Amino acid sequence: MSPGTLYTVIQPQRQVVHPVTKQVVGRYYHYLGRIRVLSVQEETAIGEIVHSCDPILVGQQMRTFVPEPVPLGRLGALRPVNYPEPEEDLRDNPIILFTQDDLVSLAEDHVVYIDRGEDADITPGDMYTIYRKNHDGLPPIVIGELAVLSVHKSSSLAKIIESRYAVFVGDWISPK
Repeated sequence: MSPGTLYTVIQPQRQVVHPVTKQVVGRYYHYLGRIRVLSVQEETAIGEIVHSCDPILVGQQMRTFVPEPVPLGRLGALRPVNYPEPEEDLRDNPIILFTQDDLVSLAEDHVVYIDRGEDADITPGDMYTIYRKNHDGLPPIVIGELAVLSVHKSSSLAKIIESRYAVFVGDWISPK
């Protein structure tokens, strides 16, 4: 450690289970805040909490802070309801994997995780249309739109930009 170094404070949470395959895909780590080291002694250091989302307690885990670029928004019109993609084209697409607070119904401005990341060439700023499976014989329903904020190896963090209807974990997404 050295003075001036920034750390992210994290708290391990539950394992994330894929809503379709029911397999464990990883563990969710809740971001609690950021600490800046002020001074370092032989066996201790003094730090200042410079950003906090939730309470930070003694003994919580830290990792070196790595800034992530915030993508520029590329807003466009939401896909028309009468022109959805065929269901066959969506079956292997990414889905909404997880929400931080186990929310059941999501809408604009909610943050979600999707089940694809760097290994699928997802990049910050990518835009996706959100779809839901309809009754047999009917085309998928155009639900809304989301934008990718940050990317990890096999998952990504995204924000719902627009929604016509409630968005659910398990909804498909398709590149816009």
